[in-house]
Amino acid sequence: MGIKGYATIEGTENYFRMKNISLEKTRLSKYFRSLPMAMGTFMGDFSEVDSKKYEESLIYGLENGVNFIDTAICYRGMLSERDVGKVLKNMIIDNKKIERDEIIVSSKAGIIFGDITVPLRPLDYLDNIFIKEGILKREDVNIDESKNFKHTLAPNFHKYAIDKSKENLGLDTIDVYYIHEPEWSKSIIGEDKFYKQLEILFEFYERQVECGNIMNYGIATWSALTCNENNLEYLSLEKIVNIARHIAGDKHHLKFLQLNYNKINTNANTLKNQKVHGSYYTAIDAANELGIIVNVNGPLNQMKDIKEKNYSTEEMLKFITDTKGVHASMIGNKKIEHLKENMRIFI
Repeated sequence: MGIKGYATIEGTENYFRMKNISLEKTRLSKYFRSLPMAMGTFMGDFSEVDSKKYEESLIYGLENGVNFIDTAICYRGMLSERDVGKVLKNMIIDNKKIERDEIIVSSKAGIIFGDITVPLRPLDYLDNIFIKEGILKREDVNIDESKNFKHTLAPNFHKYAIDKSKENLGLDTIDVYYIHEPEWSKSIIGEDKFYKQLEILFEFYERQVECGNIMNYGIATWSALTCNENNLEYLSLEKIVNIARHIAGDKHHLKFLQLNYNKINTNANTLKNQKVHGSYYTAIDAANELGIIVNVNGPLNQMKDIKEKNYSTEEMLKFITDTKGVHASMIGNKKIEHLKENMRIFI
C-alpha cells in the first residue's frame, strides 16, 4: 500500500499559505495550484551520486515552495521514480513536513524501460519480463531500428507500468499519468492503426481513473503537436480529444499534455498547425480551446544554443511563463544550486 490521497486545490493552496508564498505567484488549474514550474527528473546517470543530488534537490524544493514533481518510469532505469519515492516517504511519512494533498506528482509510460537495479537494460527487460511473462507480444512493440527506440500502446504494458510507478513512488494514486511520446508508435504503424489503438488505450486509462490508480491522464509529446501536418510524427489534438470524448463524454479524464516549447523553439505558440472546429490554431491555443492543461518540457532547450543566443536562464523561463495558456515548465533540477536559481525567478 502506498501513501493515500492526491493533490487538491484546497491542499495545494494551504501549502503555499504555510510557505508564506502569495497565491498570485502561482497558477491555478481545475485540479490543483502550483508555481509555474515543476521539478523535472530526466537528466543524470545511474549513479548513487546523482540519486543523492536529486534527493537533496527535491527535499529543498518541497520545503521551500515547489510542490510539483515530474518524472517517468523510463528515466534513469526507474531510479528517478525511486528517488522521488524516497523523498516523498521522508517528507510525508517520516518527518510529516507536507501532506499528500499539497503536492502534485506526474509520471509517464510508453517507452520500453529497463531496471538498473537488477540490472536489466530495456531490451533485456522486454525479452525477460514483458514477453516472457506474457505482458507483451513481440508485435505489440513498435521499434525504430535507426534510433534503437521501442514504444508500445498495449494496455497490458501500461497497466504494468502504472503499478510499477506506484510502487516506485510509494503512492496509492498518481495525480497525472502521461502516455509518453506516442508519436513514436504513430510514425511506425501509421495514422489509422494508431488512432484505433489509442482509443483502446484511452478506455484502459479511464478505467485506471475509476479504480483510483491515477487522477487524470494525458499525452507527453516532443514535436508531435508542433510539427507540420505531413510529418509522420504529427498528432491531431482534436482527434485525440474526440477519442476521449467518444469513450467518456465531457467527463473524460484526458486533461493534460506536455509539449516542447521555449524561446528558441517557439512552434507551440507560433505555428498554426492544429485544426479545431474548422479553424487552425497553435498547439497551445488548440489545447486551451479543447480544455486541456498545457505543461512545457525542454524549457531550457536542453541547454542547446542558449550561449550562442546569449540567453539567460531567467529569460528562457520568463518567456514561457509570460505565454498565455501555459500552466508550468518541467525544469530539470538535479543540482540544488540550479533549483535555487530557478526558484528565485518565480518566488
